[in-house]
Amino acid sequence: MGTIILEGMEFYAYHGVYEEEQKIGNRYEVTLSVATDFTDGAAADDIDGTIDYGELYHIVAAVMQTPTKLLERIGQLIIENIQNK
Repeated sequence: MGTIILEGMEFYAYHGVYEEEQKIGNRYEVTLSVATDFTDGAAADDIDGTIDYGELYHIVAAVMQTPTKLLERIGQLIIENIQNK
């Protein structure tokens, strides 16, 4: 078992409950931690045996571009998108 961590990803996005937040936007920093078994990838030196952290970044970036009211919703969307890959 191991952990892949993408720390300090920065995005400018338009999230928030209030209209001003949705219009003006804000800078967000996201840290993602994914527990996984990368034994196969390490043994074979093959990305197919592990999680591609570039793909994880693209998932987070795409979700961050979807305006939501709550940051909790962003977290849920990130989880769902990763699980569906």
